[in-house]
Amino acid sequence: MVVGTAPMMEVMETLAKAEEVLGRPVHLNMYTPEEWADLRVHDPVVSHISTDSIVRILPNAETA
Repeated sequence: MVVGTAPMMEVMETLAKAEEVLGRPVHLNMYTPEEWADLRVHDPVVSHISTDSIVRILPNAETA
């Protein structure tokens, strides 16, 4: 899951590396900061996820 802005090519390259290491597909969900804020309010699963740890796989990417 990616929240914020990141170049799609970098995201896809990083996911490809993760798939290679894990030996299984990695599915992508990308949200703008506005979409994420709305989901945090209206989706109980996202609300729960947003209170736990966040793992940054592109540490230099802009975040909300």
